[in-house]
Amino acid sequence: ETLRPDKVFTSEEETIVLDFKFTQSEALSHQKQVKQYVKTLEELGYKNVKGFLFYAKSNDLVEVIIQAKN
Repeated sequence: ETLRPDKVFTSEEETIVLDFKFTQSEALSHQKQVKQYVKTLEELGYKNVKGFLFYAKSNDLVEVIIQAKN
């Protein structure tokens, strides 16, 4: 399976995944998709990875909360 996040921003301190959505409402599948991007980037060695969804129609930016690792 090929993963293609819309945007990935990297710096020495953190990595941010941003996925754009053009639907009116939030969906659990959107969260799941971004969580997969975050997990994959962490596995590739990126540090402090955070995920966000941007809903263009409502101009909302939503942080995707990733469960802490035990």
